[in-house]
Amino acid sequence: MVAVVALVAVLVGWMAVKPSDEDDAFTVTNNPLPEVEPDGPVRDDPQAEAEARTRTASLMRGFGQSRDAVFAVIAMMGPAQEAKAGGDDPVELAAAPAPPTPTTTTAPVEVTQPPPVPHVEPAPEVQPGNEVAAPAFEPPAPPGPSPEELAAQQAAAEQAAAEQATAEQAAAEQAAAEQATAEQAAAEQAAAEQAAAEAEAAAASSGGVWSPAPGSTWQIQLINGVDMDHPVDVYEISLHTTSSATIAELHNRGHSVVCYFSAGTIENWRPDAGDYPEWIKGNAVDGWPDERWIDIRAWDAAVGGLMNNIMVLAKEKGCDGVDADNMNAYTHNTGFGLTAADQLIFNRRVADTAHAHGLGIGLKNNLGQIGELVGHFDWSINESCYNYSECHLLEPFADAGKAIFAIMYGDISPLCGDAQNRGISLIAKDRLLGAWRTSC
Repeated sequence: MVAVVALVAVLVGWMAVKPSDEDDAFTVTNNPLPEVEPDGPVRDDPQAEAEARTRTASLMRGFGQSRDAVFAVIAMMGPAQEAKAGGDDPVELAAAPAPPTPTTTTAPVEVTQPPPVPHVEPAPEVQPGNEVAAPAFEPPAPPGPSPEELAAQQAAAEQAAAEQATAEQAAAEQAAAEQATAEQAAAEQAAAEQAAAEAEAAAASSGGVWSPAPGSTWQIQLINGVDMDHPVDVYEISLHTTSSATIAELHNRGHSVVCYFSAGTIENWRPDAGDYPEWIKGNAVDGWPDERWIDIRAWDAAVGGLMNNIMVLAKEKGCDGVDADNMNAYTHNTGFGLTAADQLIFNRRVADTAHAHGLGIGLKNNLGQIGELVGHFDWSINESCYNYSECHLLEPFADAGKAIFAIMYGDISPLCGDAQNRGISLIAKDRLLGAWRTSC
């Protein structure tokens, strides 16, 4: 039954949509809709517009009639269903009266004409040679370093600069050291040449000075007056504490006299201690706090004059020669950083000064420079060479036909045979160098 009703509704609707005579009377009073042709100007067509509106109105009437028909069919179905429920007699449905034709009033529709489409000029045709070059592609710049990276870069740059400065400083220091070494070598060469010349002059000037014969016997006493009863060839006494009368008496007894003084140091008890300026005084001598090393390099400024005064005093007192002690200052902690070259120059100048005053001079200790100094000194005086197995270093003096005087502090009896074979005049003494002595 529902299907029948639906079919009836469709048929009624189709009939309603079919144009009728009344459609011809349907008119539209609204403004015509403009027709827009593609890529062309807007054109008005009143006849086509009227036909379109007529078709629209007819469709609307048809749909309304279809709706009314459906409602009528549904209304008729109600009683029929009730009758069927009451008995088995068929019920004949009466034809439903046609619904009244609705009167449709079409309200005027106002259509607003759209604004005209602006005319757009076509793009000019690109001719060969008239092309516009596209801008070159530039990739975006990479992001900059972070603050931490900047700090690390700066630290690395500063470290590199510091390392460069350190390397440059090291190179400069090395160059300066090499230059200093070259200058020192040149100075030593010049000193050696000067020493050779001075040796020749010393040999010529020392021809008239006194010197002890090899194998001479001797005694050294520097304190408590002089004991003149020792049967020896040579007496060595203190220059500053021995009078001229004592020296003269020794001469009267047939002794030669050597006067002792310290050339490389100054003792504070000496009469000439006040003549030494403070600036040439260095460290104290080990074991002798009242004695200080002097700067032997200051010859022209002070030391040369002091040595000359000593030689004058020795000559005035009647000394035959001098024993200049502490002539190896470069091997000690003097406070001046003295070199072997400094020592050679000083020792030769002292010897030349003694010879200039007609005095012989002995070299005290300084075994390391005997080879360079044997030509400048007239004999050698040594302490304790047997204690250090160094006595063989004295041989240059023996080979040169010069005397060698040696002191040992202790028993010398086991050493006498060797000493005689080496040409050493060996005696035993106490460390204060008083009157006591023994000899081989």
